[in-house]
Amino acid sequence: MSSARYHAPWRPDPRPLDALLQGTYAHLGVCDFWHTERTTAPADPRSEREYATWYGYTRGAVDTLLGSGELLPVGRRFTEEMRRGSHLAGGAAGQPRAPSTCLNRRSRRGARRR
Repeated sequence: MSSARYHAPWRPDPRPLDALLQGTYAHLGVCDFWHTERTTAPADPRSEREYATWYGYTRGAVDTLLGSGELLPVGRRFTEEMRRGSHLAGGAAGQPRAPSTCLNRRSRRGARRR
C-alpha cells in the first residue's frame, strides 16, 4: 500500500487512499440527506447551503480518488459507480441531479423495515 496522502475536503489532515474512499462513500449519504431536505421540506437557506457544501466536498473527493492513479480496477469501477449512480455526475450544465435510484431504493427498503 502506498504511503501517499490525499486531501479530504471535510478534514484538516491528508488521508490515505483507503480512508478517503471510505469517507467519500459515507458522504454520499450526507449529500442524499441534504438533497432530500432541500427538495421535500419548506424552503430553507441552510439546506441549500449544506447541500452545496457537501456535494462539492464529495465530488472533489471522487475526482481526487479517480485522479490518484492508485485505485485497483475494482476500486476504480466502484468509484466510477459512486459518481455515475449518484447525483455527483451532474445534470444539465453540470448541475447536480436527483439522488440515485439505488440510494432511493435503499432508503425506501429501510423505511419498510422500521
